[in-house]
Amino acid sequence: MTELESKKGHALDENDIDDPERHTNRTIAWLQVLAGHLTIFNSWGYMTSFGMFQPYYVERFRETPDNVAWIGTIGFFAVFFMGIFAGRLADAGYTRLLMGIGFSMQLIGVFTTSVCKELWQAILAEGICQGFGFGLTYTPMISVLASYFREKRLMAICLQTCGASTGGLVFPAIAKTLLPSIGFPWTVRVMGFVILFNVIVIMLLLRPYLPPRKSGPMFELAALKEPRFLFFTCGMFLTMWGNWVAFFYLRAYAIKWLDASDDDSFSLLLVLNGIGIIGRIVPSYLAERWFGALNTSSFVIMVAGVLMGCWISVKTMSSMWALVVFYGLFSAATQSMFPASMTTLTADPSKQGVRSGMGFSIVSFATLSGCPIAGQLIQTHNGRYLSAQEFACASMLCGFVFVFISSFMRCSTAKGEP
Repeated sequence: MTELESKKGHALDENDIDDPERHTNRTIAWLQVLAGHLTIFNSWGYMTSFGMFQPYYVERFRETPDNVAWIGTIGFFAVFFMGIFAGRLADAGYTRLLMGIGFSMQLIGVFTTSVCKELWQAILAEGICQGFGFGLTYTPMISVLASYFREKRLMAICLQTCGASTGGLVFPAIAKTLLPSIGFPWTVRVMGFVILFNVIVIMLLLRPYLPPRKSGPMFELAALKEPRFLFFTCGMFLTMWGNWVAFFYLRAYAIKWLDASDDDSFSLLLVLNGIGIIGRIVPSYLAERWFGALNTSSFVIMVAGVLMGCWISVKTMSSMWALVVFYGLFSAATQSMFPASMTTLTADPSKQGVRSGMGFSIVSFATLSGCPIAGQLIQTHNGRYLSAQEFACASMLCGFVFVFISSFMRCSTAKGEP
């Protein structure tokens, strides 16, 4: 039995991967980060680029923005909601099976999206099939990384979530380059082939670490009795209620109210996603080195909420570019610190899947309803965005209050410990 196998049952720390077999163990651990990065690239990278097709869907399906928003929000909902099932099954040792089924559903969803002619077809293909496929891969991969790392866990998970930014650069770039020349169907198929290549790499690299935990509840009610977990989850619910509004509607806003060209609006989306690489890495380093995950989460949520409010005053493309840069940084930090902070609320690595899945499932209802609410507000006010912007800003700032309370309670508890 190798040293790596003998230590199963707890997370690796820096000493664990500095044993005589450290090179092998360290390589395996960091290859899981690469596999996780590609997993998020395939899922969140694709979904956070929904804005690239949102105006196209409105025109193609002749639907209102709030109706079209259901395509993306159902996908977001499914990713988080499936966490409650996928997390427990991952803890039970079914990680590879879940990943295989999830990736298969994702690929079927992408390739069937390319032939959609009506809104309900796009909801089935992109929203439901892709979304639930994403959900079967997201929580298990978070759980795998959390089991491999202890000292470097925040950095490992945040490097994984950078896949949302790299994917958010690649997929819109593909769309911008290929849509005018080969049309929507083949553009989406090219994206599908990129995802397929990543899937092959991920399945070759994937190595679950902890032994299966066959017994245990699907939903651990005791977690909701822990004030830190409860306040943090409520805070992230409110935060995610407003966080995605800019990703869905910013491009359409620039076109309608700032007279942005199609190319400029695509570039806004690229910057919004791409700047997130810095926004994910730097806060995780600061959290790991000095401030802690919850303190960092509360700060970046507060700034992201304030920046969402600043959107109200944007009247020119130059100010829009400034907003996109800064909001992209802090929104990405908010997204990456969510799963990273969630793993710090659970001391037992064998429960990472269940606890993370619970938190993700609760937050899923915010991601389902947030953007359609904003879309309905835009529709009700004759295409004006003020009410949607106010809704997103208020929900994120309220989320900050809850996460801050969770952070304060954690600090207070820590001070009372021997």
